[in-house]
Amino acid sequence: MKNFNIVLVGVGGQGLIKSSDLLSYAAFFEGLDVKKAEVHGLAQRGGSLFIQVRISEKVLSPLIDKKTADFLIGYEIMEASRYLDYLKKDGTLIYDPLRILPVGFSSDEYPDNLENYFRSRNINIYKYEAMQEALSNGDSRMQNVILLRELNKYLDFSIDAWEKSFYKCFKKEVADKNLDVFIGGTKE
Repeated sequence: MKNFNIVLVGVGGQGLIKSSDLLSYAAFFEGLDVKKAEVHGLAQRGGSLFIQVRISEKVLSPLIDKKTADFLIGYEIMEASRYLDYLKKDGTLIYDPLRILPVGFSSDEYPDNLENYFRSRNINIYKYEAMQEALSNGDSRMQNVILLRELNKYLDFSIDAWEKSFYKCFKKEVADKNLDVFIGGTKE
């Protein structure tokens, strides 16, 4: 039985809401029940974003308690560190080491030891430079799709479910472009 508690974290403007939509529809097209909840920071762009997605045969509540998430997807490294307490013991952190300085923050104030902090926890860690891959594909907005592709290595949702999700959430030309990156990266 597929049963997943997934937390997505990052900053406004990184496509987390679209990611949660894509993930939710893919789970729905897999025949699963899905509930999600979003918490936005004070600023639409650049503010903290925390999204909870629960997937199972029957989901009663979208809320995920601390220490119960199977996966934490960090679109920005400091945001990943802030919400690490949501992961259960032996849960999996999938993160992009991307650093986005919050408004009013200097680079001197940005913690340097976050990856050491991750390693000090009893979790599985999967670091993937999704933004670098997105830029090499010519579009930084693909970071979210690339991180979903990496998550799907654990979820194992069918390509058919993802295709339906992409065409539900994007216009055809945008869906085609994003699917090429999503599917192309799953053939490893």
